Amino acid sequence: MAVRRLDEEEALTKLRGLLFGFSITLSIAVSAELGIADLLADGPRTVAELARKCGVLESPLCRMLRALTGEGVFAENGDGRFALTPMAELLRSDHPRSLRNWAIYVADLPYRSSSEMLHSLKTGESAFRKAFGTPLFDYLSAHPEYATKLFRAMSGISAARIAGLLAAYDFSQISKLVDVGGAHGAMAAAIAKRYPSIHCTCFDLPSAEQGALKTFQEGQVSDRCDFVGGDFFKDAPSGGEMYLLSGVLHDWGDEQCLQILRTCRCRVPDSGRLLIVDVVLSDEKNAPDTYRNFLDLSMLTQTEGGMERSESDFRKLLATAGFSLRRVIPTDAPQWVIEALPQ
Repeated sequence: MAVRRLDEEEALTKLRGLLFGFSITLSIAVSAELGIADLLADGPRTVAELARKCGVLESPLCRMLRALTGEGVFAENGDGRFALTPMAELLRSDHPRSLRNWAIYVADLPYRSSSEMLHSLKTGESAFRKAFGTPLFDYLSAHPEYATKLFRAMSGISAARIAGLLAAYDFSQISKLVDVGGAHGAMAAAIAKRYPSIHCTCFDLPSAEQGALKTFQEGQVSDRCDFVGGDFFKDAPSGGEMYLLSGVLHDWGDEQCLQILRTCRCRVPDSGRLLIVDVVLSDEKNAPDTYRNFLDLSMLTQTEGGMERSESDFRKLLATAGFSLRRVIPTDAPQWVIEALPQ
């Protein structure tokens, strides 16, 4: 992809702005923590009203909001009152695609550990381990308050991923689906609810069982959804026509992904299909996809070998594991659908 060359003044302006990216991230997160977007849901408010509601000082709040208006997150009216913009709407806690909890989480553990990015570049190890002395998932196990914060953040991300999948893919010909690494069953429940003829099995570590059963009960699909506990590096339930890996592979390096895919290959019948729902990076050079590209960088710094992959990367992994990539289906979410067939 050709990139327009900036002149020196344009480059200087752009780079200056990028160097304050840390402040933009923190300002958005603080506004989310304070619930500014929720307070503006009924209409514009003065900074004095907002400061009083949030329990902060008026002048500093005004300075932060004005900085964010320059980025289009909020808007300041001619009378000095602040209002929502399309971006600010996404910070409302009641928005169906809300990023409020994601903004709060990103500015915490991922932000703090990213200061050790150079360690990742030199060693290939996670910056998180360097910053906190332990891998991310071990840290979350020992600090449930952060696990809760991550779960809330991922709930919004998962909702967008589920909606994107259901809008893009037709499951009407499937009668038995196995969601490998399905966590608390949100994806399985949503598919079962949309398609009354499907029976879904959520497969994950035994510790996820109670959460999944609760999800099935709340979604009124307990009669067509069940949970099986186990380790997807070693096995998966038999009997599925389709096996689904949603938001799983990007957590792992290639060798671990091959283990997971080979486990699935042992279970997917010759007439069956494998679906992968994950971020798909562009194979084009200089592709200007800020979210996906920097999410890949976040996987480098936060996980033990995790990464986002391009279509060609997925094609190679799948072929090595005994699958052929049939098609990639774009969705309205950052994660797309990859359909693979047994070779």
